[in-house]
Amino acid sequence: MQCPNCGRKVRSKHQCAHCGYVFGSDDKIESQETTPLEESPKTREFEEVTIVPKTPRKKASGVGKFIWGLFKLLLMVLLVFLAFMFGPQLFKRAEQFFNGSPQVAQAPTKESETSEEAASQSAEEATTQAGQEATSEASQSEAADLVLKDSQVNLDKFPIVQVNLDLEGPVDKISRDTFSFKLMSNGQEKVIEDEYSLIKEGNRLTISFNDPSADVLSNGNQEQNLVIEAKDLNFKESLSYKLPKNNLDQAQLDQFNEIYDQVAGTNQKVSAMIKEVGSDQDGALVYDSQSVDADAMIAWFILERVYQAVDQDSLTMDQTIPLNEQLIAEGDQGEFAQAEPESEYSVESLVRLVVQQQDVTAMNHLIQATGGPNDFNLWLNESNYFGTKVTNKLASDETGSIQGAVTNVKDIVLLLEKLAQDQLINETTDQQLKEALLQTPISRKYPEENLTDVRRRYEITSVDDNSKQQYYSAILEGEDKTYVLVILASEMEDAEASVDSIRQAVQDSMKLLTTGEVTSTEEETTSEESTEQTEATSQNAQVEIIGEEPAVTAEPTPQYSEQYVEGRGNVSLPVITDEAGNPIPVTWFWNEATQSYQYTSGN
Repeated sequence: MQCPNCGRKVRSKHQCAHCGYVFGSDDKIESQETTPLEESPKTREFEEVTIVPKTPRKKASGVGKFIWGLFKLLLMVLLVFLAFMFGPQLFKRAEQFFNGSPQVAQAPTKESETSEEAASQSAEEATTQAGQEATSEASQSEAADLVLKDSQVNLDKFPIVQVNLDLEGPVDKISRDTFSFKLMSNGQEKVIEDEYSLIKEGNRLTISFNDPSADVLSNGNQEQNLVIEAKDLNFKESLSYKLPKNNLDQAQLDQFNEIYDQVAGTNQKVSAMIKEVGSDQDGALVYDSQSVDADAMIAWFILERVYQAVDQDSLTMDQTIPLNEQLIAEGDQGEFAQAEPESEYSVESLVRLVVQQQDVTAMNHLIQATGGPNDFNLWLNESNYFGTKVTNKLASDETGSIQGAVTNVKDIVLLLEKLAQDQLINETTDQQLKEALLQTPISRKYPEENLTDVRRRYEITSVDDNSKQQYYSAILEGEDKTYVLVILASEMEDAEASVDSIRQAVQDSMKLLTTGEVTSTEEETTSEESTEQTEATSQNAQVEIIGEEPAVTAEPTPQYSEQYVEGRGNVSLPVITDEAGNPIPVTWFWNEATQSYQYTSGN
């Protein structure tokens, strides 16, 4: 309502809020009857506005969006890369900038400057000296990674040399590949490649190897140095020792070399060694000992390993071994390789296959039965057979050679000499092994008719028709003395000529050691021709009567074949012919009394 006193509009009906006038009843009626004033119309002005329709923003196409996203990703990667590469440098520079300024706010006095420079120079000298000492200590420590405290050279089993090294330092880092070895004597250097054993016990290292200097004459005063080096451990030591006196007969050694020079005429690579059993090193004659493919010679070591396992009760002869397809030798056509997939052979049967047929698959199974190739190589090393090892699963190639192992004449002679003295395993077991070796095939490489003083032999040879290798190894027992002989000839041009040359070398080597004389080539050729004529004209006269049927001791003939012998299996034996040269059917058997193969005519 409107106050009648001041004319202002108020909301209260009792009193004016502006002037304080109290309304009476008349004022209220008057107020109710008052006609509201008409509001004067207000004039409004409008500006003319042009309405423009809103156009929606176009979205980027899919390709453009992808390119933009890829660009942002590459930019981000680049920034991260730059931060990673230059961030530490920028951080150091910023730290140097804020922590130390090259200028000071107030120049110090001259005395203060001098004292500070002296202190700074003194600190730098101390730091430099400390750094040099630390560097010197570090270099000395680095140069002394492995230190030799003590050493011993044992020549009791010469030519096997045993070296004991007491070391200080990171012995745990030492492995077989750590060291290199070489022998220095008279200005000549001989590197020992891998024909050595290395045994580590705590901080003591035992190194054994076969000294090649044993093959030459020595007066006992010749000094030799063994240089041991480990570049990774900054280790190099030279150990000096005197070679034992060697009383080799120079004339005998020259004759021995001449014998095998003739063999080398039909073979590009020849190694040979002959030794009187029980003699010292003076009784050994060696011709160019070197590592070669083992071929059938690996059987010697497999047989020793098997018989040793039997003696230690880790294997039994009647224990059966199933055919394992993964152990079948590649290219092998032997009995065990051709057996049914689920076939099982006893250890004794596998030994028989190795001895009689040189069954390569049987060899693989026997190696596996005694621990596998790795254990076999470790055992070879520990047994001082430094040059012998299995390099792969044994296999047979197209020439009939056994591949996958290497050996040398010294390792084979070492084994044969121990077996000849019944010192390989023990007397009983060695006799069992010798009994098994009597079943090996007869080879033309042994001149039986010309070595009548040899009453028994235990031999393993390569097959006579092998065009790659011709090997002969045997223990030859005489009346008073026993000899071991090994000949390894390979890379020949003519297998038959190689067999003939080895046959002659076996005879000459034995004659050289037993009589000191060597049969000349011309005399031997005449003797052979005479023998062949005698055999051709009087073959039936050689027959010895046994019971009701004639029998004859087997004589070497130019033709051999695999023939079955009861209790012995297939054996390579001569083909018996009549006067016309036609084969005669005969039955072969083993004569225990004469320790030889004989036959009876007829079926």
